[in-house]
Amino acid sequence: MKKNWVYMPKISYWIFLIGYLLLAWIYQYPRIMFELPQSLHQWRQADCLSLASNYQGGNDFFEPSVNYLGRDGTGKTMSEFPVIYYAVGKIWRDTGEQICIYRGLIAFIFFWGLLAVMRMVEEQLKNSWYAIFTALLMFTSPVLVYYSNNFLMNIPAFSFALIGLFFFFRYLKSPVAINFIFCCIFYTLAALLKASSLLSFIAVVLLLVLSHLRNNPLKINNVPLRRKAYLAIIGVFLIPLIWYRYAIWYNAQHTGGIFLIGTLPIWKMTSAQIQETLRHLFVQHLRWDYFRPFTEVAFLLFAIAIVPMWRAIERNLLILLVLISMGSVAFCLLFFGALQWHDYYVIDLFILVPILLMAFGSGLNHYFPRILSSVIGVVLMLGFLVHNADFARRRNLERYDINNYRNLHHRDIFQAFSEIEPLLKELHIGPEEKVISLSDYSINITLVLMHRKGWTDYGIGQNPDRINERIEQGARYLFVADKKTLENPVLAPYLKNKIGEYRNIMIYDLTGIIH
Repeated sequence: MKKNWVYMPKISYWIFLIGYLLLAWIYQYPRIMFELPQSLHQWRQADCLSLASNYQGGNDFFEPSVNYLGRDGTGKTMSEFPVIYYAVGKIWRDTGEQICIYRGLIAFIFFWGLLAVMRMVEEQLKNSWYAIFTALLMFTSPVLVYYSNNFLMNIPAFSFALIGLFFFFRYLKSPVAINFIFCCIFYTLAALLKASSLLSFIAVVLLLVLSHLRNNPLKINNVPLRRKAYLAIIGVFLIPLIWYRYAIWYNAQHTGGIFLIGTLPIWKMTSAQIQETLRHLFVQHLRWDYFRPFTEVAFLLFAIAIVPMWRAIERNLLILLVLISMGSVAFCLLFFGALQWHDYYVIDLFILVPILLMAFGSGLNHYFPRILSSVIGVVLMLGFLVHNADFARRRNLERYDINNYRNLHHRDIFQAFSEIEPLLKELHIGPEEKVISLSDYSINITLVLMHRKGWTDYGIGQNPDRINERIEQGARYLFVADKKTLENPVLAPYLKNKIGEYRNIMIYDLTGIIH
């Protein structure tokens, strides 16, 4: 058998596509594509869906808003660059609000990100099977599987960063301007969606700087750069910076504080908070969310194995691995306050996986060339992939199980709002009516599910003065979905005129409550 039988770039695309679609089917994507926001981080999912929904209503691109009307009654607020929200909203104007279009677009972008990983590894190592294995292994992380057809912008940002990294490696092989331009374009898109996705680009820039040092103590291969390349690098940082400055200004004029535009550093946390976050990371995330624990141990062993093989690994790749690893540590310190509950914050760190596996594979090819180019090696990779895919499948189905603890509040409190439209039409509560939903602690969940604008208990806290302010701003109907809410005696004046009921939801007319 010829040694190069593992390198088949003409058909590797198709094998990768089949593998991706097979995994998507195993994870029940065909069903999940039509699911409304629910389960883990339903709050943030609803916020994103709300932004897209309001673009469907005709918002200007630079004036995004959500269903939650905020302190000024406009609902105007923003975070990341709204290009995907805007695109989905405009498509919905022709198709109606089809959830599968939104989820499908996110999955489509992620597919291209993984395809970029496959091509990057394939071009570096000349091993198509190992390249496919690397890309599909990333698609067995429960975190990536859950969010790769979800509503958050972390996956598109991560995917664009992967594509940008692919073009950078292509530029190292073939230093023509177009490769570096594409690298910068995709990194700019990534940064506009999530500034933290620049983690690997910062490493790229540092690598370029180190390669141009006069003494070049690390003996990095010199990477040619023209003046236009420096302008492109500046643009990657400057364009997102301008956008986020605009977002801060925009939110200050309307409704700020909904989205985080900043950091949550470890040095602002107490020792007790740090210990609790660490406990949660080890007990929950490392065990169930990032990868199968056995795989995480394997990654650690791969990193250790690279140390004695470092001379055989291309210097640019090795330095990039070190720089991204250092950047990942810095990222964790800057956003440590979010790591306890927000599993999607670490998505940007997964860019380490293809770099690590590429470096490890490079070392193996030098010292043990038969391992990755043998039938046994390919079979072992396939078995490892299946083992991880089964783990991801079970974790993903748990998150969407309506009876799972993550979904109980949705099942018992929120779900009925997605079915209440016929009653709202019967009561003549049209989309233009402003409402208050007091049993909702989030910003947009119930408002999005019933396609109405108004206010939730977020920022109200069942405070009569704040309820009165919302009534003065036009709130006409009150929704209560949790019986515990009715037990609060200060709400009695607002519960006098009950006009409808559906499942656990009770609707009250607020007309004439205050004068």
